[in-house]
Amino acid sequence: MDELSRNYDLKYSWDTLYYEFSIDYEPVLLTDYQLLENVTVEDIFKRDSLTYAVVTTDGYPRFHFTFPIQEQQIQVLIDEEKHLILVVRIERLQKAAISVDYWENEYANVGFRTYNDFVGKGKIIELRYING
Repeated sequence: MDELSRNYDLKYSWDTLYYEFSIDYEPVLLTDYQLLENVTVEDIFKRDSLTYAVVTTDGYPRFHFTFPIQEQQIQVLIDEEKHLILVVRIERLQKAAISVDYWENEYANVGFRTYNDFVGKGKIIELRYING
């Protein structure tokens, strides 16, 4: 971890940040690199011949980031035995405003409510993992 911090001059970890509004994250977005340590890979999908991963932080607030990835990164990302550490560059971030409520009678209600989740886009600069 110290090596990554030195190599990339990491000033922020998304796992420890908490601000109420998207605008408050501007100083973070202006840095070249940030760290993601405690994440879950929610989805991997293709769009227009590019492959993307959706990665969510495990803390509060939750950050849902979409990253373009290389084919060779897929297996590392989906291996649940490994603890991922990502150096990223987040380029866009805003508060999520869509929620889905599921009812017992199996009907879903899509609503627009602001929770403290944020969605963002960026790039994975370096991907490391710890067996674990």
